[in-house]
Amino acid sequence: IQVIGNERFVKLAKRQFPQIRVWKPRRGNIYDSKGRLLVFNIDDKKRAVPEGEGWEPLIGFLNWKRSGASGIEYYWEDVLKGDVREIKWIKDGKGRKVIRVGCLNVLKEEGNSIFLSVDRSIQYKVYSFLKQQVDRLSANWGIGIVQEIKTGRILAFVYADRKEKKKYISSPIVSRFFEPGSTFKIIPAAIAIEENIVKPEDKFWCEEGEYNVDGFPIR
Repeated sequence: IQVIGNERFVKLAKRQFPQIRVWKPRRGNIYDSKGRLLVFNIDDKKRAVPEGEGWEPLIGFLNWKRSGASGIEYYWEDVLKGDVREIKWIKDGKGRKVIRVGCLNVLKEEGNSIFLSVDRSIQYKVYSFLKQQVDRLSANWGIGIVQEIKTGRILAFVYADRKEKKKYISSPIVSRFFEPGSTFKIIPAAIAIEENIVKPEDKFWCEEGEYNVDGFPIR
C-alpha cells in the first residue's frame, strides 16, 4: 500500500488526540433584593451595569483576567465565576469536538448568580440626594448607608465624589477614615443608662457646643 500525501494525514491524526482545554462558564449575574438585574454579561469580555453611576464602589470591577478586582465582584469571585475546570476533548478529523474524556458531569454554561440585600430603588434615591448635596456644599465626597433596623440588612450602600470617576481597589465606603462625631454618643449614653449612672430625664451642661482640650476646640 502506498500512502500519498502522508504529511496531511499525520496532521489529521494528531488533531484526534485528546486536547486539554479550560472550561470557563459565563460569569453569573448580580441582582438586588427584589430580583432586579444589577450586573450582567454583554459578551465574554464585558460586564454591564444598567443603573450606571453610583454602583461601582459597591459592585466593583473586573481586572484584565476577567476576575473580580474589588467590591462584590471580588468578594464573591468564587461564586460568580462558576465551576472552572480542565477537560479533555477528542476531536474528529475535521477538528470538531465529539466527546469529553473523564468528565461525567454536565458543564454549566453560566456561573452562579447572587442576590444582594440592597434595594435598587433606595440605592438610586440615596445616591441622587447625596450627589446633589456634595455638589451643593462643594464637598470632596460623601457616604450614605441605609440599614433595616430589625434585621441589620443593608438596603443602600452609596459613595459620591466630586472628582472624576475612577476605579477603587477598596471601597471608600468602608476604607475612608473620619471622626464618628455625634453618632458615637449613642454608645456611652446607652452604657450610662444601663449601669444606672444616669437617668433618661437627666440634663447636662454641654459647654454651649464647644469644649477645649489642650487648647484645641472640640465642637
